[in-house]
Amino acid sequence: MSTTLVAPKESNRKATGLADVPQVEMDQMIRLDQMVTEFRQRLADPELGSMPKILIQAKAIASLEAAITPAMMTDVMKLQNSPLGFLTDRKEGYDQTTVKRCMIVAWLAGANMTGNEMNIIAGNCYLTKKFTLPKILKTRGLKNLAIEIGAPMKHGEKTAVCD
Repeated sequence: MSTTLVAPKESNRKATGLADVPQVEMDQMIRLDQMVTEFRQRLADPELGSMPKILIQAKAIASLEAAITPAMMTDVMKLQNSPLGFLTDRKEGYDQTTVKRCMIVAWLAGANMTGNEMNIIAGNCYLTKKFTLPKILKTRGLKNLAIEIGAPMKHGEKTAVCD
C-alpha cells in the first residue's frame, strides 16, 4: 500500500501561510514524506530477513540525508527547544548535522519533529512518552495495561534508574 500526498491547492496555501513557501520546496517536502513512508513500509515487512533490513535502513538514512536541504534544516532548527517542536538537553541546542541525524531516526521510527514526540539528549534521538505511549496503546491485543513507575534509585554519579 502506498500513500500519496498531494500539495495543498493554491487557495489553501494562502490561507495556511504556505503561500510564502515556493512550490519547488513544497514538492521537495512532499517527496520526503513519500520517501519516509515507503522506507517505513519496507522496513515493517515481516518477510524481510535481517540483512535486507540492515541494507534498507542504511539506504534510507543515506537517501534522507541527501534529500534534506540546508534550507529545510534552517526551518527545522526553529523547532529546537520549543514544546511545539522538540526539546534538547542544551540551552543553545544542537548543530544542523546532529538535528538532521536525529530527525531521520525519529522519522523512520514513526515520530514527528513536532509536539515533543522526540528530544535530543547527549546528541542522540530520544523518543518521548508523547510518541511511545500512544504507540503502545495501539498495540493489537493489548488489554489491562497498568504503568507503574518505581522510586528512582541512584545509578552512577549523575544517573538514576526506576523499576
